[in-house]
Amino acid sequence: MATSTSVAGAQAARVVSLLAERTGTRAEDWHLVFKARYGLQVAFATMARLGDRTHVATQVFTCVTAVDPITATGLTPRFLEVDEGRIALSASGLQAAEEPLLAVVDQHTYGIIDDAASRELAEAAHARGAWLVEDCAHCPGRLAMGEDGPVPDVSVHSFGVEKLLPHTRFGGAVWVNPAMESEALCVALNEALSALPPIPKKLEKAARAFRNQTRLLNRMPASMARRMGEKWVANGTREPAVASVELEGGLPLAPMAPGEWVSAQAVPDLEALDANLAARRKSVAAYSRGISHLAHVFVPGAALSAEHPQPLLRFPLFARTPEAADAIRGRVEALGLYCTKWYRPLLFPGSDLAAFGIEDFDAWPVSKRLSDGVVCLPTDLGTVEPGAVVEAVISAARDFL
Repeated sequence: MATSTSVAGAQAARVVSLLAERTGTRAEDWHLVFKARYGLQVAFATMARLGDRTHVATQVFTCVTAVDPITATGLTPRFLEVDEGRIALSASGLQAAEEPLLAVVDQHTYGIIDDAASRELAEAAHARGAWLVEDCAHCPGRLAMGEDGPVPDVSVHSFGVEKLLPHTRFGGAVWVNPAMESEALCVALNEALSALPPIPKKLEKAARAFRNQTRLLNRMPASMARRMGEKWVANGTREPAVASVELEGGLPLAPMAPGEWVSAQAVPDLEALDANLAARRKSVAAYSRGISHLAHVFVPGAALSAEHPQPLLRFPLFARTPEAADAIRGRVEALGLYCTKWYRPLLFPGSDLAAFGIEDFDAWPVSKRLSDGVVCLPTDLGTVEPGAVVEAVISAARDFL
């Protein structure tokens, strides 16, 4: 099937080469974007132009920036319940969507990839005439695989803030499946992604300043830091991780390519990715052995494996109450680690629900229950041993028995 790509610059070319090597794909099928959310936007906009449907199946247990590309394109998110075994949509769950679907999002939450479940979801999506869009924001450089190769029609990867690559703050990549059924979509996606303009100089300058700005803001009192951050964002000298318009279903920028400086930041992290993933597998294996037996916390089955652990961005466990989750998180942070409460609230970090056609989250009881008790254990522990984290979880959880 015909493809085309236009990667400008040696650093960008190196990034796509590394991604292709890791996934057993072709470099010409990879395209770079300034942020992964804009890669999603291009994908949905191109699909909408070729298709006659307006609904995209996705989940509320996610970051709001994963849904903005749907609403900002003029499409309607059809929120479905997650399978708690992998915190993602399931093939059987698609039956709840009576509307014709343009696309289905397969989100690998925390980096959990269940190849068999993704294959089933792809088959169910394709049977309904929908395309499968893989969200690899938490696991760049990995794809759901089938017997004949990668499963998704489109796969979107993030190099952004608090993602897998430790030193990048911006950047992302989109893989277009050359074997997808629709040749028209394949060609249109490659053309659209190849034609993206590079980021303007002012935006690149803001991207360069982001890390030092964040360090300075973290040293300030909270109220002062908030005012300073808002001032920088307003005058264009800071590019926020999540803009205020994104909490209302919009996107502040047009899709664009990352430029050479942003691409260059990803190169050493991708070259050192094996060591990064090995350390995370070690943590996941220890957590699987030490925590999976606890009756008072729940761990998704697809995240558990001591023998063949996945290199998760975070290891998810779910306490019975928000209070228990906060207690566990506090004990882990006492070890000097950063333990987030990602996806609490749903559509993290909070949003104008009406902008997404939502009154409350009661329609998704599994997602709501998971969100209330979520604890995201770090997997990049530095000098801290995973066993110390396990002991902290056990001691805190016992207080709520």
